[in-house]
Amino acid sequence: MRQRNYMPVQAPALAIYASTFSPLDHSDAALAQKLRTLEQDATVPFWQASMERMQRELPRPTMLELAGQTHMSVGIERPDELDATVLDFL
Repeated sequence: MRQRNYMPVQAPALAIYASTFSPLDHSDAALAQKLRTLEQDATVPFWQASMERMQRELPRPTMLELAGQTHMSVGIERPDELDATVLDFL
């Protein structure tokens, strides 16, 4: 996978992360465990590396985590919160 080149970016940047990639509370206990394992083994390390890279390569990035939201629901379940976050940044 080709990585984005952040080095030329000089404008303020906003990176928004969700608490988790997918919902972790399922009635199917086996599925819930698989999702927690995936989150811990893959998603968390990927997001951590992504955040660290942005902090290294961008002049002054604003990094925000939207607590209690999943990656797939950031703009769907609470769009007003996402709107307010972006407007505050701008």
